[in-house]
Amino acid sequence: DFLPEDLPAQRLSLSYVVTHPSYPSRLFIVAQDAAAQRVYAVSYDLNERLSDILLELPANANHSLGFSPDGRYLVMVGQDRRATIPDNNSGVLLVHDFAENRTIPFLARLPFFLPSVIYDWNADGRWLAVSMADGLVGLIAPDSDYVKLLPHEYGACNSVAWLHP
Repeated sequence: DFLPEDLPAQRLSLSYVVTHPSYPSRLFIVAQDAAAQRVYAVSYDLNERLSDILLELPANANHSLGFSPDGRYLVMVGQDRRATIPDNNSGVLLVHDFAENRTIPFLARLPFFLPSVIYDWNADGRWLAVSMADGLVGLIAPDSDYVKLLPHEYGACNSVAWLHP
């Protein structure tokens, strides 16, 4: 009942549900259509009883959803195994801006194993670090539409993290 009518509900399986850190009355439902290898992030307002598809991307079991520390951004990661070369671990990282109601796509390097985390927000939520490829980390400032690429000599990096003092 929480899903929009235009989703193929009979084919969906519930992956998980999380609440927004600033809006506990909003549920974020992540549902997967295994046959079509698609993942949907749906927002459901418990007070208004309204649902909305926020994000949709090709994905298999390797996907995740998270929020920026200030709650302004939703990040969803996924991968389409049918469209990539075997053993290719590139995927899509979507950054959804609640304030602007827009989504910015990025290519990212997905981990070979979970619970590796390929992205991390700095403490104030203004910068997002993303593992983008072997030897490459991206720093994204979504407020200003700025991306800086940081090459490194450490090889394949499956996880990134900010060190907060």
